[in-house]
Amino acid sequence: MIKTVIFDIDNTIYSFKDCDNIAADKVAEYLKNKFDIDKEKTNVTLEKLKKEQKNRVGLDIGAIHSRVIRYQMLLEKFNLPVFPHTSILTRMYWDTMLENMKLENNLIESIDFLRKNKIKVGICTDMTALIQHDKIERLGLSEKIDFIVSSEESGAEKPSEKILDLVIKKAKSCPNECLFIGDSIKKDVKGPMDYGMYALWYSKYTREKEINSTYFKENQLEIVDYTSLIPKDCGIVESAINIKEILKNSKLICKNIESDNMKNNKENNGASKIFEIDRF
Repeated sequence: MIKTVIFDIDNTIYSFKDCDNIAADKVAEYLKNKFDIDKEKTNVTLEKLKKEQKNRVGLDIGAIHSRVIRYQMLLEKFNLPVFPHTSILTRMYWDTMLENMKLENNLIESIDFLRKNKIKVGICTDMTALIQHDKIERLGLSEKIDFIVSSEESGAEKPSEKILDLVIKKAKSCPNECLFIGDSIKKDVKGPMDYGMYALWYSKYTREKEINSTYFKENQLEIVDYTSLIPKDCGIVESAINIKEILKNSKLICKNIESDNMKNNKENNGASKIFEIDRF
């Protein structure tokens, strides 16, 4: 039985991609108006600095997402005053992000359905903790979330076992009693499945490099909106994946199988478990 459903935040419960574009444009506009820095130059430089920030800080801690660090590096790169503009740009970016967020359609109904069935609802996210708390509050989910785990809190990014260990501890559930939903195949699907959880891939905003994912399409592990998580009595059309059935008896519709590639791989000790979900 599934006792806990864990959601990612960015590009899973709202469109980070859309909001990031708007917020980044606001930052570039500020630098254009204040220092006559070309907007395209700002955006290109930020992309390069994002990689540099990861190399400098490390790939497995929340600080790689810090806009304070990123905008400080940007100002230093342009030989511009760090004070007070680092703080101004950081607040501008996140305020614009929060102002433009919109909860994914039917997510509230899905969460209400889970809670009605006494299923815990958790959050597991890569990002600095404060802004993720702000997002949850701004999206009106404060009273609907039972726990949150961030990479900053756990000291490791998804799909590290360290962050998933903390999820299990807070959920008070076994891995095979948890269902993870997120946009990243590596972080939100394969990682949790390797850990022993069930997982669904929210593919609406997935990056191009992850779309070559035939396993997830063929095995019904993909959802593109949250109508697929709501039963008929909510008045919303069901899709091939119906969480009511998963919650009812996961053994009826799920079986562990190894992919052909995994079978042919000599290093098979940590092979992913792919969950084959039959159509109803």
